[in-house]
Amino acid sequence: MWLNRIAGVMMAVLVSHQVDANETTLLNRWTLAPGHYPFVQQKWIKGLQRPLRSSGYLALNEQSLEWVTEKPVLQKVHLDAHGVTLQHQQVQAGSELIGQLMLAVVQHDTSFLAKHFSISKLQAGCLKMQPKAAPLNKFYQQIQLCGETKLEQIELIEVKGNRSLIQLQGPEA
Repeated sequence: MWLNRIAGVMMAVLVSHQVDANETTLLNRWTLAPGHYPFVQQKWIKGLQRPLRSSGYLALNEQSLEWVTEKPVLQKVHLDAHGVTLQHQQVQAGSELIGQLMLAVVQHDTSFLAKHFSISKLQAGCLKMQPKAAPLNKFYQQIQLCGETKLEQIELIEVKGNRSLIQLQGPEA
């Protein structure tokens, strides 16, 4: 679950690749600089009446990303070129693609990203990203990015009908 959510968030938060001029303008506006980005997340799971809520921050640098959930429980996930590491554990087997995708995003490797996602305009200030192939399209139907002057909202819509809404705030000083 964490591996899939992190992959989606990484692609959504940092993506920058060659699409038409309108999408390129939005994506360039949303590129995140290294720093700490507080977030609040709601996750709707089929069968539950209310969404699960969590909050924390993303710590982004040139080589990796730390996804830190502070509430309701402290949990840290590290992503880099080697894959995904959960707090105090080894790299998760099979997570290399996720780490490579994250680095492609951070390093703006547009050819690598274009290979994995189709991007189109959804509405004013929003884009839709659809995974082209496995393993991402086995988990995500689409990822929606929204914001006016900065990336403010990421919505991950899963194939199984669950969805997550992540509200990002500006970087902490």
